[in-house]
Amino acid sequence: MTETVEQDRIERPQPAGEEASAPPAPHSLEYVGFGLRGAAQLLDFVINYLLTIALAVALGIAVGFISSLTGRSVEPFIEQMNRMSVARWALYSIAGMVYHILGEAIHGSTPGKMILRVTVRSSDGGYCGFGQALIRSLAFWIDSLVFGLPALISMRGSPSRQRLGDKWAGTVVVRIRSLEGSQRRTGACFLEATLAASAAHCLFVLLGTLV
Repeated sequence: MTETVEQDRIERPQPAGEEASAPPAPHSLEYVGFGLRGAAQLLDFVINYLLTIALAVALGIAVGFISSLTGRSVEPFIEQMNRMSVARWALYSIAGMVYHILGEAIHGSTPGKMILRVTVRSSDGGYCGFGQALIRSLAFWIDSLVFGLPALISMRGSPSRQRLGDKWAGTVVVRIRSLEGSQRRTGACFLEATLAASAAHCLFVLLGTLV
């Protein structure tokens, strides 16, 4: 009799208001910490640098070709490229931002994040939107101060490892392996995001070079 009562207590559903009644999540997310996110950021920086170098080489070849056709010296153009202005700095900064914004909003992962198999998601479990990607990219200027100290402090105090930009944007960074198949975006979507992000990055770098 006692065993029957105990079994009934275990199997009987508990009232809806009790915490114990909530079933465990079938697929718990793995939140990403400071080190892995920093590594992804470094990879994206290298990729952006390589894109900029490739653009500079292509631009140099184009300028040299035009100079050979017109007979005009390339020195004025080289002098202009070597000058730094506020407008140029701003356009170069925007180039880095749009790379992250488009990558995270279209797919959730930039190439650096995809290499390490992490992605950005909305805190409610959905995909990261353009507005959220914009907010977290703008907030990165604060999170990255003093070698990322604000981000590190914020992550240590957050169960879901959110930096300040994540908290303000309502996003989290998780391992892709912790997402169910239906929650993951496709490889074609990643290719689209990467092409759009790379093209936008190169466009703003080009504009900054010509300013």
